[in-house]
Amino acid sequence: MTRVVFDSRAGFCAGVKKAIRGARDEAGKRGNVVSYGELIHNPQVIESLAEEGIRVKYNLEDIAGHEIAIVRAHGIPPQEEEWLKSNQREYLDLTCGRVKEIHRTIIRHRKADYFIVIVGNPDHPEVKGHLGYAGESARVIDSVKKTLEFSASFKNPKTRLLVLAQTTISPELYSQVVAVLKAQQLQVSSINTLCPFVLKRQDWLRRFSLLADASIIIGGRNSSNTGKLYDIASKNGPVFWLTSAQELEAELIMQYSLVALTAGASTPLEELTKVAEILAAHGALVKPA
Repeated sequence: MTRVVFDSRAGFCAGVKKAIRGARDEAGKRGNVVSYGELIHNPQVIESLAEEGIRVKYNLEDIAGHEIAIVRAHGIPPQEEEWLKSNQREYLDLTCGRVKEIHRTIIRHRKADYFIVIVGNPDHPEVKGHLGYAGESARVIDSVKKTLEFSASFKNPKTRLLVLAQTTISPELYSQVVAVLKAQQLQVSSINTLCPFVLKRQDWLRRFSLLADASIIIGGRNSSNTGKLYDIASKNGPVFWLTSAQELEAELIMQYSLVALTAGASTPLEELTKVAEILAAHGALVKPA
């Protein structure tokens, strides 16, 4: 018999809950609500919000004067927020509280003449927002190799560095980058800005993917934290990345004795529940862990 253990703490993180609830409340009260960029990285949720009238606009210039712009959970650079103000666009800021705190941290340390280093994906909207506060001289690092290249080319060894993290990267990468920079005799201060909710989910998967014969991860393909879960699970065995329950091949999963099941922080708990119910209908013993 196939046994399936699922992460009982899966579902939306607090920042995602805030963003979705705020957008729906605003749309319910006023209408003409648009999201500047995808509110969260989950295709089913974005489609559901569109059906409720909350459309996505990817360019600031496309936001009309009568529309209310939602600032997505990942945040935006201050220059874009200034554009909304100067062009008299009404907006509702639903940036994750943890991301806002990173913005405030960057502002404080820039005033104290720190050079800002952000460990993360330079193409991710959260990181682009951080860079807007950190300034043109800041650096984004996404690998140990790039850390070595940066430290070798850094011209001001007496300048203090502040090393922060994109909230959804792996703790291993962040620790490695900080260790390499310190080993190069640079003046490094580090503030671990990783999201505790994301870390707990990663820890759960490290434990159970090691015990299981296969893992199932549910989440959007453009979701950073879901991608990290996939990376973790793939080190320990076969892993199936689903964007929705509709993609589940139950017969294939039933070939394994023990399966670990979890989802990204922007995936509704209902989607994980659907997968669990389908597997249970095929004879799997499903239980939370």
